[in-house]
Amino acid sequence: MASCDALLPMDEIGQLDPKEIGDVAYMLANGQGKVRASRTGGARVTARWRVLFLSTGEKTLDDLNKESGKGTKAGQEVRFLDMPADAGAGMGLFEETHHCDTPGEFADYLANACGQFYGAPFRAFMEHLADRMAAEGVMGFREALLARMDTIATSYLQNWPKASAGALCCATLCMIALAGELATEFNLTGWDRDTPEVLVGLCFADWLRLRGTAGRREDEQAIQKLRDFISRNASARFEDWIDKSAEEQPQSGENGEPPKERYRTMNRAGWRRWVKAPDGRYVWLYLLTSDGMNEALNGVSARDAKQMLVDRGLLIKAKDGKFSELLRPPGQGQVRLYQVHHDILAVATGDR
Repeated sequence: MASCDALLPMDEIGQLDPKEIGDVAYMLANGQGKVRASRTGGARVTARWRVLFLSTGEKTLDDLNKESGKGTKAGQEVRFLDMPADAGAGMGLFEETHHCDTPGEFADYLANACGQFYGAPFRAFMEHLADRMAAEGVMGFREALLARMDTIATSYLQNWPKASAGALCCATLCMIALAGELATEFNLTGWDRDTPEVLVGLCFADWLRLRGTAGRREDEQAIQKLRDFISRNASARFEDWIDKSAEEQPQSGENGEPPKERYRTMNRAGWRRWVKAPDGRYVWLYLLTSDGMNEALNGVSARDAKQMLVDRGLLIKAKDGKFSELLRPPGQGQVRLYQVHHDILAVATGDR
């Protein structure tokens, strides 16, 4: 609560239990603690706060979720933003080291300066902010700030028209850029007026690139799940679809028993069929059963994911308009199967 309405810096996110990272992301961003019971059985007063939080670490939110066997939800990503700490100048976080010879020396200089002058710029910022609010009126000043935030957001999103999940993230970053502009107006930074907007815009673009998509995170997760499921189980759980003539069929065993299997597919998820692609190459066409498709898309909305896969040409829709086609695999009756385009294995989703 000591950081309410201020910045909450936290060192090394990797020390947090990976099982709790998702809940922590929601709790910090939503500004409300857990509801707990008192000794009398009634509900305690719930702790509430409003903070911007910043943490360091070698692992991203997605990395920590994977360690605990969980997927990363879109709501977590837009509340706990992963920013790459690399300015691209070969010096890690820094673009230049000013009067220092090495990045390490400059980092030590900044640490010492922050320790010496910690809190002074913030107090000066609050004094100037209070004076501005008193002079212009709270409501008028608030409306001007909101209008400026809208302008900044428009400039950030104009190059990312499909950034559907970036609205909440963009709002947070626009507020940070606006605070930087005010601090510059108050002569606290020594920057040019447009510097905060430009620098925060670079952070927004880096976040989108690290995220891997400007669109819906759930769509990318569905593609990645299906691709990885097929890649992981290609020859183990997909039975080869081999059409044989009557002469080629193996003879049945004694007493009318079915022919002995030479190769057994355990826990079958579907079939794979060797077909000729439009470009003349021969490729495997993967045909998933209903159970296999549900397993592959576990953790996402299956129906939304199937429609998205059809829209992107990765799932071949049936002639009757359904997602699955009524087919007759060798030795089987009619079965509803999902036909996955062979290009699914070439999709780069999730490769950051």
